[in-house]
Amino acid sequence: MTSTIKSAVPYAVSQQIIEQFLARQSKINFVRSLSDNREAVAFQPNSSLRLWYNDNMLVYSPHWHNACEMIAPVEGNYLVTVSGQTFELAPGDIFLIPSGEPHSLTPPGQGGRFIFLFEFDQIFSIKGASYLASCMSKPLLISRSTCPAIYAEETELFSQICTEYLHDDSLRDITIYSRLLSFFLNYCRDRLSTEGSPSVTQVPHSSGRNYAERFSAVFSYLDRHFAEELTLEDVAAVAGFSKFHFSRTFKQLSGCNFYEYLCHRRIKASEMLLMQPGMSISQIALQSGFSSVSTFNRMFKKMKGCTPTQYRGMFQVHAESYDEPQESEA
Repeated sequence: MTSTIKSAVPYAVSQQIIEQFLARQSKINFVRSLSDNREAVAFQPNSSLRLWYNDNMLVYSPHWHNACEMIAPVEGNYLVTVSGQTFELAPGDIFLIPSGEPHSLTPPGQGGRFIFLFEFDQIFSIKGASYLASCMSKPLLISRSTCPAIYAEETELFSQICTEYLHDDSLRDITIYSRLLSFFLNYCRDRLSTEGSPSVTQVPHSSGRNYAERFSAVFSYLDRHFAEELTLEDVAAVAGFSKFHFSRTFKQLSGCNFYEYLCHRRIKASEMLLMQPGMSISQIALQSGFSSVSTFNRMFKKMKGCTPTQYRGMFQVHAESYDEPQESEA
């Protein structure tokens, strides 16, 4: 266990806070629970958050879990690979891995990092949160170079989350979720202003707010109609854009093209249905918007690394309940 952190990170997680995490974790016996490459995340009772300081130097092979994950190095550079794309994380960076994304981690010879696991599904159900969900559908790297305008505010919010997590009171989780929501809203607004601005000038009566409202309406529409037969022209009309302008702008904002996003949304819906007993694979395929079981199986395996049947089987493996980890997921 690391007793002294040699490298001061650019954000204000103090040495004292890190020591409090280490002291707290030293009293906990943690056993990692894996089924194939899926990791079962056991949160504390009545909570959907888990945050800890991890100073082990184990290499974590590809795995995934339903929780979103943040990695924030304090000392040493980490290599994280998410769905085949590799990122190098330095002290002071904050990196988001979306839920369900296969990822692996290679640590430095010596170092330490905060790991934060959380569920965000309930936030996504709030009106207007669809664009927020789209921003979080891809890995996000918050650093001085990638997000210079919001870096200081984002790292301060993460520091507040770390401090708040040590408070064992009834308002802890809701306070942390409020910080998380601010964190991602900052990112979305920054993304709209930096990536959306060139296209905004082409939209009648457009302002940043009007532009955000148009695409929020698009993502809300997709949430309601993803299982239907949708065309690019249909969805472009929701935003009031030509299909060419819509297609270009959609990729700027979401990081993928319209049909890739639609497929991703359908796979997400199928994951929830696969956890429910009593539905056949063919029923789930059709209810999720796929025209055939073969297409569903092929796209599911491409995105998740396993078949729908294998995925369903993973949830039938009982994971032993445990409290906060001393060592855990990458």
